[in-house]
Amino acid sequence: MSGYVVTAGESETIGDVAAKLAKHRISGLPVVNSQEELVGVISESDIIRRFASLITESTGRKLLSSLAESLDLLAVLCKTDHEKGERVFTSLRETPVSEVMTRKVIAAESDDTIQRVAELMTKNNVNRVPIVEDGKLVGIVGRADIVKRVRSMDMTIAPKV
Repeated sequence: MSGYVVTAGESETIGDVAAKLAKHRISGLPVVNSQEELVGVISESDIIRRFASLITESTGRKLLSSLAESLDLLAVLCKTDHEKGERVFTSLRETPVSEVMTRKVIAAESDDTIQRVAELMTKNNVNRVPIVEDGKLVGIVGRADIVKRVRSMDMTIAPKV
């Protein structure tokens, strides 16, 4: 478990989160309130969904499937109406995290085993599992953490996260 966790506050913007994701080379992070309680998770997928939604709203065209299609449509939009394209980007950057974060968080307790955390990841198809104690965020376990532990894990013992 990593005890140092990059987090977002629920009042931060997608622009703030995008900067953190890029700086720390991560794909998502927990969202906490002012009491450091875990209230959600925001990931690249959440941001991409909001981006596609804004393009749809701006152009009146429902996107059928992919981010590539969204980017193509945005490129056309920027070429034909630069101001409208810029408004989409500005709106995306200024969107509050609380509007796009996933509120149903798959989390584990600090005394759960690494096997339990791996099970949560695979069963729920998530890339990271926040670790909490009494509702407060104390760490996070990502897929890479699991892979590192597998190398040295003694399967006769249930190691803690």
